[in-house]
Amino acid sequence: MQTATILIAALVGSVGLTGWTRSAQAVHADASASQHRPVFAGEDSLAVVVDVSQPQANPLIKSKLGFARATSFEQLPESVLGFKEIKPSVFCSELDFDDVEGRNYALEPDPFLVDGIKGSPNSWLKRLESNLRQQGVEPFYQIIGAPRPFQQKNIRRPAIHPTPTDISRSAALTAKWIEANFPGDQGRTWLLWNEPSHTLRGAPTTAAARDMADIFSAYRKEIKKIDAGANLGYAAFIAHSLKNVPEQKSISFLERVFELTHRRENFSDSVDLININSYFGRINEMVETTNMLLRKYESRAPLLLSQFAPPSVAEKDSVKNSIESAYEYVKYYDYFVSHPSISHVCFSYWSGPSRQAFYRFDPRRRDFKFGPNYHALYLYQQLPLWRPKVDILPGFYGAIVAGYDDDQVGFLTFNTSSQSRVLNFKIKGAAGPYRNAKIIYFNSDMRSEAEPLHLKGGAEVSVKLPAKNGALVMLGDDDVLNGLVAKVDPRILFRHGFYFRGAHNPSQQGVTYYDRMRGYFVSQTENERDLAGGVFGVQGAPAKLRLDIEASDVKKIDSAVSCLNFYVRNRRSSNQVEGFHATGAKPLSRDRMDALGFYLVNFSILKVVRTGNVASTEIPLPKGEDVDVYLTQSGCSSQLQTRVKTKLSQ
Repeated sequence: MQTATILIAALVGSVGLTGWTRSAQAVHADASASQHRPVFAGEDSLAVVVDVSQPQANPLIKSKLGFARATSFEQLPESVLGFKEIKPSVFCSELDFDDVEGRNYALEPDPFLVDGIKGSPNSWLKRLESNLRQQGVEPFYQIIGAPRPFQQKNIRRPAIHPTPTDISRSAALTAKWIEANFPGDQGRTWLLWNEPSHTLRGAPTTAAARDMADIFSAYRKEIKKIDAGANLGYAAFIAHSLKNVPEQKSISFLERVFELTHRRENFSDSVDLININSYFGRINEMVETTNMLLRKYESRAPLLLSQFAPPSVAEKDSVKNSIESAYEYVKYYDYFVSHPSISHVCFSYWSGPSRQAFYRFDPRRRDFKFGPNYHALYLYQQLPLWRPKVDILPGFYGAIVAGYDDDQVGFLTFNTSSQSRVLNFKIKGAAGPYRNAKIIYFNSDMRSEAEPLHLKGGAEVSVKLPAKNGALVMLGDDDVLNGLVAKVDPRILFRHGFYFRGAHNPSQQGVTYYDRMRGYFVSQTENERDLAGGVFGVQGAPAKLRLDIEASDVKKIDSAVSCLNFYVRNRRSSNQVEGFHATGAKPLSRDRMDALGFYLVNFSILKVVRTGNVASTEIPLPKGEDVDVYLTQSGCSSQLQTRVKTKLSQ
């Protein structure tokens, strides 16, 4: 029997990327595999046993997805309409004020005078903004380089974005441009500079670190004048930032930037997020080192991967859009979503004529086409929340990306070999038999519609994978599997996690993310001191909001119910909220309510119906009003992850 080259990744705990990769090493065939062959005559058959009786890992998934593309691509505003299906949360791009190497459609024609802005707001940028907002995607822009009046002469690599000749005036002029192009737009996220370890002075020196700290301080001051709620991100660091500064061999450039920033203003109060670029590896080292420094300065700033591509895709002569590269994207993304300190990852090469593009543009036909990298990430997002135990019998290379919840179980597989293969899946520990199974194939040319699969005994299915193909397999009921993606209620205005500031101790912070694909919150806290929260708005509220609270197993559902509170704020009543709880426990403490800006006027106990590991309840809403609904999770004695589905009803 030949060793199959099916790339599958079994997630067996909260491991880092290195551990994940090791779990996908070749396992040679032995005699024990022979009893599992074949289902399809003449082809190798591989057995996979998936145990869903308890989770092996609980990644925080879905709302972390983003894409990145520079503003040098003329058709970029049209390309973001391609987000409609995959529903990323964010889009990362660059506003490159001193670009000397290419077009920058967001800044044409040049808008700057020495002390002000000329001309009208940029129409290309307005089109991009409009299309992003139409898709419900939040833009994160990097502010890179000085406006023309404050640029250095003869700009060239490696100092491609050198320090402005006058940092304070450059910051003030940039803020005027922001105000002109984004009038009255509050609470935006801005990422300041790009890869400063080499772009400021050509090398990671103390002088360059000092420049970066000065730039961040000056730009933050000016942007806060026009948008007090703005979030300021720092500074697209790369692995080169880990090099020690030449003046002091024991301190890295990254650490020197943090130190000098803290001298100017308390780091934890001034820096809202850290952004990282990564194309050529060492991402695990960057994440761990950055988190170590954040702990040193008592900061809970999340990490944003503002530009990321797997090294095998970024390298010059690599395969750019194939089953192999699709697997690489899923492998890295599965690591990122399992890492609580990473808020979002923007995958580079969203669109354009290059072979790397997720949404490739054909200049002759003037149209776009999705590739396998896109299809793999889209199908990955269909996987249910919790990661089960996966046992792979000998006979193939790798393992499986699998997920399950109370409704369904799914597998994402990649066959990179030149031969078709058969996988025999057997599900153990399910609460009851599944009634249906479906499969979606994809490759370099297409993605199929969902096709039915024969399901044996409610828990076994065999899948034939053609050569150079991937597939998503889902088992569940018809109402879950039809279309595979739930429709988002158009009355929902926004959904996201939020952070507690002020009186709340930032070291006691859980995390909440919203699954834009299927419409539920995921909250995780590590201990009874942690607090996690999420919020969404409803326009013209119906009479009731149904909540289905789900834990990973039946033993944890009582804890999930007891740790959750819900608060409803009628937008007419400013900060007054009405609270709801399912077990009669106390509401949030006064300091935490103050940190949210809440004034609690009532606190009611809800009726709950429990079925297995799901608890259902309903919250009354002020009918016809515009409201915000807050979810908080706190007081859990041990690590707990819950899923909360929301459904509006009359």
